[in-house]
Amino acid sequence: MIELWFWFQLWTYLAAGVISLVMTIFSKHLHSVTLIAQMAVLAGLVLQLLLSSGLTVFGERAETSTLEFFGYLIVALMVSVGAIIWGLIDRENRWSNAVLALAAFTIAVMIIRMQQLWTGVSPV
Repeated sequence: MIELWFWFQLWTYLAAGVISLVMTIFSKHLHSVTLIAQMAVLAGLVLQLLLSSGLTVFGERAETSTLEFFGYLIVALMVSVGAIIWGLIDRENRWSNAVLALAAFTIAVMIIRMQQLWTGVSPV
């Protein structure tokens, strides 16, 4: 996992969570900004999957467990897709923004664990 990409992902996902949390407070229904922020999270995870797969193909391995790393990555993708679907289904309710915020914060924690798995040391 590339160090600079990890930090970019972490701060982007935390920002998406904060934006979604603010929209939960101020908006009465799903706001397009929160949906776009969560789609940016999903795009970052897809790019992470491509980068990690490429690194693995060329011989790089996680320090602890490559299989567990990819398990975390696939679950993070599922959380993001699930939150987007939930937000679209429940768009007339303010709590769909809260679901997107919770998903972004959850994925940020998962990214920290993935970096720990890849490097063998805790990044924070």
